[in-house]
Amino acid sequence: GIRRSPGPCPNGIRQTCRSYYMLQPLQSRYAMLKPQEICYGTSRGLISSSEAFQSGDWRNSKIFIRYPNGLRIWVNGNAGESWLVPETEYDLPPFGWLALGTDGFIECSALLEGRRYDRVSSSECIFLDGRGVWRNFDGVAASGSVAVRRAKEGDGISIILIEGVDRLGI
Repeated sequence: GIRRSPGPCPNGIRQTCRSYYMLQPLQSRYAMLKPQEICYGTSRGLISSSEAFQSGDWRNSKIFIRYPNGLRIWVNGNAGESWLVPETEYDLPPFGWLALGTDGFIECSALLEGRRYDRVSSSECIFLDGRGVWRNFDGVAASGSVAVRRAKEGDGISIILIEGVDRLGI
């Protein structure tokens, strides 16, 4: 069925739902795992932590983490510049991130054609927030914020229109 999310929320329902749908599936993939590799992003590519501390490149706050289960995460903590993630088509804005799992898991807060969007593609759900721009990923299209989950009871899907969804494509 289709449901509209509840009314006012202290941080805004869109931001609250974005946090929920993006943090839970990602955290469940790295909780209790020790990183296998941590590198820093530079104009020269990824470099080791030792090199980053010696050169001062750690100050750019562009971090790559690999976990033993194959999960890879890139985080752009740089407030002033974007980061084009090496060997991918993803452009991370300030405070954007990308996570790629070996099971087809994709999560990002990234730029596409200069505009930010948020996306999760996981076995648990598909979440999309086009932030006002029509986006289409994994068979779900919207300009607003929407979550699609498998129905808990029986067959079908549950579609949650969070905010800003004037039209929806499935």
